[in-house]
Amino acid sequence: MKRAPRLCSCGLLIAHGEPCPCERRRAASRRDTRPSAAARGYDRTWARLAREHLARHPRCVMCEAGGVFTAAEVVDHIVPVRDRPDLRLEPFNLQSLCRAHNARKATIEKKARRGRGGVEAFSMTPKTTTPSHLHNNPDFFSPAGANSEADSWPW
Repeated sequence: MKRAPRLCSCGLLIAHGEPCPCERRRAASRRDTRPSAAARGYDRTWARLAREHLARHPRCVMCEAGGVFTAAEVVDHIVPVRDRPDLRLEPFNLQSLCRAHNARKATIEKKARRGRGGVEAFSMTPKTTTPSHLHNNPDFFSPAGANSEADSWPW
């Protein structure tokens, strides 16, 4: 059974499962302009550090804060490398996340950078620079004006 075509945002009617020419152009443009993973700082040194971090911290810190124990699949920079490249390989700037929480955090950061989506109150800067277990400190990376620990994690 054939599925119905879809309407692309450019106005063209596209067969189900096929990309629109405008989508192909946008994807090609992103591929051409985005630096490689190595150029963005994700090299062999990072891969080794991430592997070691996941071995030491195998659970998602966000799930664990909510009382759920989920295996972490991603090592995340608490303060993004884009904002503080000097913290790229610092163990205190790393946290273990599951894919869902990593995607949620990335979406929040992206919206905050663009200044939309009601994320204006979300603070992108750390509230402390003490290197002791910052990935477990909810005040390190929290919304501005959060009153309780439960309010401090927007994802």
